[in-house]
Order: sequence, then structure tokens, then C-alpha cells
Amino acid sequence: MTIFVIMNLFFRLIFILAAVGALTACNDEVFVSIRPEEKPDPVPPEENPEPVFSDSLVLSALEYIDYTTVLTDEIWELEGVTNFYNHDSQGTMYILLDNYNSTLVSISNSTYYVTPWAKEDQPLIDIPCLDLATETLYMRHDFIPFKFGITSVRGELRGGEKDSLTIPANTMVRATVHITRRKITASANITYYNTEYPTQSEMGWVNVVVWQPVDIRVVWSDVLPIEDPR
Repeated sequence: MTIFVIMNLFFRLIFILAAVGALTACNDEVFVSIRPEEKPDPVPPEENPEPVFSDSLVLSALEYIDYTTVLTDEIWELEGVTNFYNHDSQGTMYILLDNYNSTLVSISNSTYYVTPWAKEDQPLIDIPCLDLATETLYMRHDFIPFKFGITSVRGELRGGEKDSLTIPANTMVRATVHITRRKITASANITYYNTEYPTQSEMGWVNVVVWQPVDIRVVWSDVLPIEDPR
């Protein structure tokens, strides 16, 4: 091989290496890696966006579904305790049973349209109740304004009654009030509309739970001197 051929091959090799170096430099300039702190944070999708018309849905009809109104075996028992201290002459201590006499009504639904219900101008709805004398269920008409959530309503069980005990001066007594409620469940179909479009009705459903008081009784403790540390 002559010196001319060797030199020719050498210059070709130099040219190829230079071309490869140029391509590598070009790639380094184009594909620049982003450091972790420079990466933009992803924007999470908005979940359950606010309704366009807030507080705008109004009930127009509620109809209980046949055979869904049931008196369950569930019982809810509560106790309320009141201590009386009589420092004066002999006196009578009173417990007003109405203070413990309330029916709790819960209306619920897991669907989205529950959110924008209006708080005002809702119609009165019927509520299933228990007739204590006959142990049968009936509908108490126009009992409460329609509302999602829990509503406490003064019932009619022993309304206006009092329980009392007369104790001497300088004595104390404790009254324990036992409240027993029964649970009634039901399902109903509802019709409602948006106040922006009152002529367009929509359909839905609700679950209704009623905790009705069925017994309220007072148990008085022994009468003790006020000085007694017990």
C-alpha cells in the first residue's frame, strides 16, 4: 500500500469521526432532559363541579313505593339524666316529657342531583308512622317540609305530660328519662324541577327513615341529703 493510499484512508477516517461528533452535539442540543423540579405539576380533573344553578331544585311530588314501608326490628334507646337540688322548703320536681319527645326523619339519596336542592319553598310531605294502639303503619299527611338530611320534629307521644316527685328541703334526687324509638323505613319516587325551567320535570327516588318514639318513662333515684357525697 502506498503512502498516498494510507493518507487518503486517514483523512476519510478523520472526516467520519468529525461527522459523528457533529450529529452527537446536535442531539444533545435538541433532546434536553428536564430536571425534576422543572416538570410542570399535573392539573387534576375537577370532581363533582358545582351546579350551574345552586339551590334551585324544588320537589313537585313524592309517592311512596308499594311494599317498601316497613317497621323494622331496630330499637334505639337513649337516656337523659337531670339532677334536682332542693335547698328550700319541700317542693315538687318536674320532668317535661315533651323535651324528650321528638321524631327523627332522615331523607337520603346518593345521586348527584341531591346537591342543589332549594332550602325554601319545599312542599310538605307525608311520613310513615306507627299507630301504637294497633301496631300498624299509616301515613301522617303533610308532616314536614321536604329536605335532604335529618329533621327533628316534635311528635305527639304523651304530648304535654309531666312526671313529678315531691322531695323535702335540703335534699337532692336524680331523674333518668328513658326514650325508646322504633325504626321505620320506606322508599319513594319523586318528581322535581329546576326553578330556572319550571315546566321541565325530572324523576328520581329517595330513601326515608323514621325514628319514632314509642315509649318515654322516668325513673327517680332515692332522695338523698344534699350533703351526701354519693
